[in-house]
Amino acid sequence: LSTFSFVKDSKQMTKVFEDIDFAFLVIFTIELGMQFSVYLMNLFKDGWLVFDFTLILFSWAFAGVTIIRSFRIFRALRLFARVGALKEMVSALIITLPQMGAILAVFGLLYFIFSVMLTLLYKDLYEEEYLALYGDEPDLFGRLDLTLMTLFFLMSTDNWNDIIKVDNGTFKIMWYLLLIFMLVS
Repeated sequence: LSTFSFVKDSKQMTKVFEDIDFAFLVIFTIELGMQFSVYLMNLFKDGWLVFDFTLILFSWAFAGVTIIRSFRIFRALRLFARVGALKEMVSALIITLPQMGAILAVFGLLYFIFSVMLTLLYKDLYEEEYLALYGDEPDLFGRLDLTLMTLFFLMSTDNWNDIIKVDNGTFKIMWYLLLIFMLVS
């Protein structure tokens, strides 16, 4: 909330947010002090408590630096260690990382194959003024990097209709190739 203009532009609202931030820092410090009184030096054997200690120490040391304050949000990650269902979910994700990596590699290979194929087939569209019908169209397939970006836009369905309209019926196979890529991705 503190990034909104109604907060940044108002000195009173900024002061309120700074006071709330300071109150949370004091609460976190008291919590850490209580944990230290219970665990003593064993506190430094638990990774999450060391994380808290480091975060709070840096928050006090660099109180004026805004970015340090924003790192405190990572305290919520402790929930993964304390809530059983979240711990199981993270364990399952870690176990499936090799399979997800293989899927990512296959998709990356398909992405590259489509990029090379479309670049080789349609790199001269812009130079031969096939895109002149649409005015100031960018060169979508002229180089491999441009084709990679065009396919990324298609994959994310961002402005896909502008990309598809490039094929004005002259290149019927382009439409099919782009459609197949969109379905695969």
